[in-house]
Amino acid sequence: MCGTPHHSHGDSPSSHARDVDPRLYFDRDIAPTREVSPAETFVVDTVDCTGGLIKSENDLIGSLDDLISQLGGMNYVTGPIAVKGARAGDILRVTVVDIDPAPDTHQGFIAVVPGFGALVYDNGRGLGEQIAPSTTICPVTRDEVILPLPTGAVRLPSRPFIGTIGVAPTYERRMTLSQSPDYLGDLDIPDLRAGSTIHVRANHDGGLLSIGDVHAAQGDGEVAGVAVEIAARVTLRVDVTPRGETQVRRLPLLVDAEQVGVVAAFQGLPTSLCVRSAFVELCELLTRLGMTQADAIKYLSAAARVRIGNMFEPFYSAFVSVGRATLPVTLPEDLIPS
Repeated sequence: MCGTPHHSHGDSPSSHARDVDPRLYFDRDIAPTREVSPAETFVVDTVDCTGGLIKSENDLIGSLDDLISQLGGMNYVTGPIAVKGARAGDILRVTVVDIDPAPDTHQGFIAVVPGFGALVYDNGRGLGEQIAPSTTICPVTRDEVILPLPTGAVRLPSRPFIGTIGVAPTYERRMTLSQSPDYLGDLDIPDLRAGSTIHVRANHDGGLLSIGDVHAAQGDGEVAGVAVEIAARVTLRVDVTPRGETQVRRLPLLVDAEQVGVVAAFQGLPTSLCVRSAFVELCELLTRLGMTQADAIKYLSAAARVRIGNMFEPFYSAFVSVGRATLPVTLPEDLIPS
């Protein structure tokens, strides 16, 4: 996530994409840009959260409010994508097959925004209250992200993931810079990467899936409110589980070869409630799969892991998971990534 650049280059956000029509809303009334079949592999091109406006270190991020005013929102997504045969109430199993980070520019950016981020609190007080805006351009490849700092270049593994994903909300349209169990939104959970599958309930026929806001690298908590923001080419596959044949309840499940867990993102509610809600949902899943509630609680207390996505007002998200190798119950077939 990010704020608004002081310098505009006169480009519209869509001019930075090849075959995408970036949007700033999840909306049931937007016609699908394409329809895919279940189990079909397809490619989605995404722009960065500012639509490609930031190209150099001279493009400073002034404030979050200014960006929303200038662009009409933040965190562009590509979509909606309709899934043939999916019905309202069915579960979309969205598998991230591959993410090619910054395939055209081979760079992303990270920034400090005055008055924004996890270290700012109580209406702008806290660390960074008076800090000047700054932008750093980061070279990005499939293998490495370089954060060039005056004290020396920091070399990080390239671990691209989808920051914002959602289906059309049940009722009125919602900004992509928002969060709700109804449609998901701005999650910023680094585990939504290649090899993972997120299970999300469709509110409307076709599902109307949108994705964007890809990050090449992000630390837990995303304390600046900005990670290494990039455009990306994302390869996806979407399968469908009928509504009566799923273990997914209110919150989405995120599964890969090594772990299974629950994602909680509640706009306006603090991190502690996100974590607690994810624990409750994961505990209930384990009991449905055969554990007693007491045993499930003991297992989670001994084995669960917590990853914080974002934690800046009013956006909070968490991923609570357990290692599949330690599971004392058998996962149903639809929860095992193929």
